[in-house]
Amino acid sequence: MLPLSATVSLVALALIACCHPSGEPKAGADVGATATASGAVSSSEAPSVATPGTAAHPTEAAGGQRGAPLVGGYHPREVTEAEIVEVSKKAVELVGAKEGDASLVLVAIDTAASQVVAGMNFALGLKVKGKVGHRSLTVVLYRDLKNTFTLTSIAVR
Repeated sequence: MLPLSATVSLVALALIACCHPSGEPKAGADVGATATASGAVSSSEAPSVATPGTAAHPTEAAGGQRGAPLVGGYHPREVTEAEIVEVSKKAVELVGAKEGDASLVLVAIDTAASQVVAGMNFALGLKVKGKVGHRSLTVVLYRDLKNTFTLTSIAVR
């Protein structure tokens, strides 16, 4: 019999191997992973199949490789989430201030990802309109634990 800590670790590994970050099983995943006497984990997980035009796994959607999300890495976010919309508006405000363009407005949010650090990093693909016209930007914004925002980088896409 395995010690309790090994059993808990094996259960965590099985969940990571077969579930999306939302906790829902992957398409075709077998959540019945088992441990051998040596402590190795085995699972009869079938490969997930993507719907045409979509990624098979959230990390693929973010441009990463298939597998469990990287701990400490960026994780894709829905562009319609209230927090992402709020942060995007703040990003546009900060970009406008940095560029001296008070007329800069958010047109659309194309992509969003976040990374938990001592605070939160947000990587955003934004369409904006200002005095130089329409542009697509990639913006990285940092929010510290006191809810203060810092513009980390801006790049034209």
